[in-house]
Amino acid sequence: MSYEKTGRTRMGKVLVAVIAAMMTLAMTFALVGCGGGSAPSSSASSSSSSSASSSSKAKSSNSLDKYSWEELSRISDEIAAAPNETSAIEIAKSYGLTTANVKLDGKQSKTVVLANGKTTAVQVAGIAHDTKTGGGKAGITFIFRDGVSEHPMNSKDTNKGGWEKSEMRTYLNSDVLAQLPDDLKQVIVAVDKKTNNAGKTKSDASVSTTSDKLWLVSAVEMYGQNVGIDKASKVNPQIGRNIATVFNAEGKQYQIFEDIEQAGDRYQSDFLRKCEKSYWWLRSPAPQTDDDFELQSGGSPMEGGAEASWGVVPFFCI
Repeated sequence: MSYEKTGRTRMGKVLVAVIAAMMTLAMTFALVGCGGGSAPSSSASSSSSSSASSSSKAKSSNSLDKYSWEELSRISDEIAAAPNETSAIEIAKSYGLTTANVKLDGKQSKTVVLANGKTTAVQVAGIAHDTKTGGGKAGITFIFRDGVSEHPMNSKDTNKGGWEKSEMRTYLNSDVLAQLPDDLKQVIVAVDKKTNNAGKTKSDASVSTTSDKLWLVSAVEMYGQNVGIDKASKVNPQIGRNIATVFNAEGKQYQIFEDIEQAGDRYQSDFLRKCEKSYWWLRSPAPQTDDDFELQSGGSPMEGGAEASWGVVPFFCI
C-alpha cells in the first residue's frame, strides 16, 4: 500500500508506528492460532485420525489425500453395509467421494507413489459396484488416472483363454501389485470379474468369472451396453449382435464413465487417461477374432493384436 506524500512528517511517523504495532499484534495472533486457540495436540490428532466416521467426515474436499488408506477402507466397509444403492451413494457423498449432486467427475482422487518412484493418482470409478470374491459388495472401486506401464496382453498374438489365461492378468497381479505402497496393498480386496475367457466366440456362454485384485476394465464397463454393435453391423448385422451379446455379459458400466458421458466429456484427456501411447488395454478379447483384445480409443473400443505393448490402466477395490 502506498500513501501520497503530504509534508506532514509528524503524522507520517505516527502512522508508521501504528502500522508497525498492528503488524506485530497480527503476527502474535497468527502464532497462537485463529481465535486465540492453540494447535491440536499430538494426542488430539491421533484421536481424530482413528475414526473415519467423525473427524474425517467433517472435512469436505474433492481430494481424498486427507484420508489414509485405512480410513478409506473403513469408509468402504460402511458403504458396503448400506441397505441399498441410494443409501450407499449418500454415504459416499457425505465423505466427499462424489460431487454434491452425487456424480463422479474424476476429481475424487488420491495420490499414489509406486515403488519405482513414479507418482500417480487413483480416482473413484464406482460406488458399491463390484462384488467381493468372498461375498458382499466392495464399497469403493478405483481406477488409476495414468497408465502405470506399457505391456502386451500376451507374448504371442492370440486371445485364446481370454483374460483368465492372459499374461497381462499375471503381470498385473504380481509385478504391478508389488509396486503399490504397503498401506494400499493391505486394504485391496479380491473381486469377481466376468469376461469372455474363450477368445473367439459367438456366445455369451464363453463368459466366466475370475477373482482379481487388479484388473483392466471390460468394454461394457467402460462404454455401456451394446458397444461396438453399430460399427460391426455395417459389415455384418449378425456379427454385430454376437459381439454385443458377449460384451454385454462382461459386467455393467462404471459410474465414472456414465457420468462423464452424460456431461459430454467422453473425449476429454483427463478421462481417457494419460498414457505414453494414445491407447490402453481393455480386458475384453475381440470375440470375432482369435488374436485381438479390445483397446480404449475414445468413443468406442478398437481391436489390437495381443502381442503389442499398449498402456496399462489398472482398477482395484478396497
